[in-house]
Amino acid sequence: MKNTAVFTFIAVLFLCFLCVPVGAVVLEVTFKGPVATTNPTKNTLTVDHPLQYGCSYPVTGVPVCSYTPVNKSALTGTVPDAAAFTVFRNGDTVIATSLGGSGETWISLAKLYGSRPNEELMTDIVGDISTIPPSSSAITLWTQQRSRTVRHVRAPRAQPCQPSSW
Repeated sequence: MKNTAVFTFIAVLFLCFLCVPVGAVVLEVTFKGPVATTNPTKNTLTVDHPLQYGCSYPVTGVPVCSYTPVNKSALTGTVPDAAAFTVFRNGDTVIATSLGGSGETWISLAKLYGSRPNEELMTDIVGDISTIPPSSSAITLWTQQRSRTVRHVRAPRAQPCQPSSW
């Protein structure tokens, strides 16, 4: 009788361990820096002197997010689309998000324009716009004393674009 109860208990415990849900998250890492090289034949883009995006969460107050230097002099990854080679040139400042670690596979690339770091505007995005950090995902157009935000909309067109509809 005791052996049956112990065996049943172990069997139930074993089944509980098998039924535990398993979850995993693929790491997305965002970097900022100038384009060092583009290589269409290898389908890669290299970011020189990358800065990594990250946030610190104080006990009180709001999170502080910024770009900090990393210990690599350059990061190379495959581009999300061949259109990146028509948009990005050597020396362009970009925000690049990689999937699964530092570099390797870029899932989004955003071209920045501006003379000062706090006044940079995004002019082009290739890849998944939702992976660009919130603090930099809005394209701000300055008009006099106020700003407007341009939203992205993911909706398929019912018909091809015609110049007359612009």
